[in-house]
Amino acid sequence: MKLSKDEILEALKEVKDPCAMFLGLNFNLIEMGMIKDIRLHDDKVYINLRTTVPSCIFFFDIAQKIKEVLIKKGIKEIEIENAIELWTEDMMSKEAKYKLDRYRETYARKYGIKLYSYK
Repeated sequence: MKLSKDEILEALKEVKDPCAMFLGLNFNLIEMGMIKDIRLHDDKVYINLRTTVPSCIFFFDIAQKIKEVLIKKGIKEIEIENAIELWTEDMMSKEAKYKLDRYRETYARKYGIKLYSYK
């Protein structure tokens, strides 16, 4: 079954970022800006996935979840590459960034930590 890039992006909203989940934030890969590129060639889908470091321990877990979601959508051939370009917070959606900032502010107040901007 062939899906468009937009249909694939929509399907990938089912895959949650494990680091965000650890913090109790329910962000998916699309909100996080972790999908750098999707290429379609015949019946094969190539996905370029951004991580914070090249040796991200969650890369294989995320890749497996991506494959599971796309296989359910009828895609049989999927190749997932670890992007050379690393993920940064600037790649997040505005809504996800806002929620992450509120999370940080809440915990900074709770623990008496001063937050600094890195920008």
